[in-house]
Amino acid sequence: MKLPAFLMVAFIALNTNVLAQQGDIDAYINTSVTPTYDCPAEELDEQITSYLELDTLAENQRHALIAMQTHGQICNGNNATAEQTLLNLVDSSSIDKASRHYAAALYQLGFIYYVQSNPIRCDYYQQAKAVSEGIYLDVSLSATLGLITECESNADDGVRLGKLFTLLEQYSNVGEPGAIAQIHNTIGLFFGTLGQHVLAAEQYMKAHRLGLKVYTGSNQLSILISAITSYMASGNFDQAEEAIDEFRRLNINIDTPLTNFWLLFAEAGYFYRTGQFDQLRLSLAAWDEMKEQVNSTTYNNLFNWYAAVLCLADSDAQCLMAFLEAEQQTSDGYKAFVHSNKDYLKFITDVHFFLNDIEQAEQSYQLLATTLFDSIRADQASARILGIANLYAEINNLENSLAKSKQTRDRLVAAAAVILLLSFIFLAFYLRKRRLAQEEIDPVTQLLNNKTTLRQIEQIDSPSSGKTNALAIFDIGNFREVNRLVGSTKSDYVLQQIAHTLKDITRTTDILGRFAPEQFILCLPDIEEETAKKFFERIRQALEDTSLSGDTNRNISVRSSMSIFISGEKFGDINDVLDDMLRSLSIQS
Repeated sequence: MKLPAFLMVAFIALNTNVLAQQGDIDAYINTSVTPTYDCPAEELDEQITSYLELDTLAENQRHALIAMQTHGQICNGNNATAEQTLLNLVDSSSIDKASRHYAAALYQLGFIYYVQSNPIRCDYYQQAKAVSEGIYLDVSLSATLGLITECESNADDGVRLGKLFTLLEQYSNVGEPGAIAQIHNTIGLFFGTLGQHVLAAEQYMKAHRLGLKVYTGSNQLSILISAITSYMASGNFDQAEEAIDEFRRLNINIDTPLTNFWLLFAEAGYFYRTGQFDQLRLSLAAWDEMKEQVNSTTYNNLFNWYAAVLCLADSDAQCLMAFLEAEQQTSDGYKAFVHSNKDYLKFITDVHFFLNDIEQAEQSYQLLATTLFDSIRADQASARILGIANLYAEINNLENSLAKSKQTRDRLVAAAAVILLLSFIFLAFYLRKRRLAQEEIDPVTQLLNNKTTLRQIEQIDSPSSGKTNALAIFDIGNFREVNRLVGSTKSDYVLQQIAHTLKDITRTTDILGRFAPEQFILCLPDIEEETAKKFFERIRQALEDTSLSGDTNRNISVRSSMSIFISGEKFGDINDVLDDMLRSLSIQS
């Protein structure tokens, strides 16, 4: 059955609108997708939600938008919601398993299971790498880093570190700041687990500097807070203070509850470790007001520790006993975390001594001593690990070099033939260009010849408002006399000296050439009329100031006359203009 005309028009219009809308969504996805090593801007979530409510979405668009949305959810810590959505997404029968959003969804699941310490993370990292390798560099890199740091627990630490250095070299050649920053950050984390806090801080700062080029919002500061922590762990308090000052400057524009808390956390740690208790008191008061905005059991426990430091400084025994009692109620995970911290163990020892609990003080001291000795042994082991890492990187580079050498050898013959052919082409082109250039130059004066000069003058555009195109012909009136006095064999020398004078005073934008045996032509494009007239007169005077030495060893002066033509337009019929100018010169002579 044939549709009525008005229904056909409505159908076409509806389909046209749908196609246009889908084109807009494709453009939005392409420009808004965020690399795996960064977090999407918060305002993207509202737009993604509105798009997902459309009935006209294509299936691949819906999948891409869902992967973008779960990326933001993970960045905001909403892993539970993202997990179920991602599982449904990767299990969808209609999803394109060669697409970026499929690879990104696999990596996101791997990251969620990493947070949960679930070994299945490695399966998802491996799948994400297989789909993205050589195509989606951000997903491939993130998955590879996850595999190295989380899924090769049986490998030597030195080998794993060597792989990270190799990745760093590979991506440095790509030149993507965000990717390189992610690798530096991962190496910093790895050094931190080895107790090499100086090296960790160095890697964090490299990552931070690169991240400033690509990250926005709180992401600009997330790595810097790690660097500050490492500086303080290594006792480099001057560098920690500089990093805190930089954090403070950057946070003026970022100013989120999370970054404001990070700043207070960093300041409190710095003031505690440097014994600035008055500043610590102020910092903790501000921190206390923010507890509800950034609610974390670990951070709250650290707050209680720093607050107890003030109790010890104030010799408040009741406060310290309450602190020790509260510490007994903390989680096993937190206890394991602080019992490896030398500052915490020293503080606990000092508290027991202050409370005159010698037995507990001795136990705390023994734990502190054991931790310090373990740290020394770890430092020695770390030195071996660094050596292995360097060796692995060198071996890997050698293997890559051998593979590349074979490829290079196979291509050398073809490349040599291509280079030889290109060399012949370039030589022919160069010789032709040189010949054409020589045809445009007057051989005596090395100025443009008559034909080339006039062609360039004809190509000049009309001057801008209030300006003109100015033309002048300079005639050497006493050329024959000068030639006779200088010497009959030195006529070329006379012309060269005059040309030298003209080139010295004119500008690179001016068109200067030899017009006739004893005449020179100069064009000043797009110039004010009075300025042009003064400029021409200055040139004429410079010509007359040209002094030549003759056979009689006396100075010989050049006399010249000039004819000027000023135009507010292009030089249309240049020949008519030149005829008028030459008549003027003839009358002058």
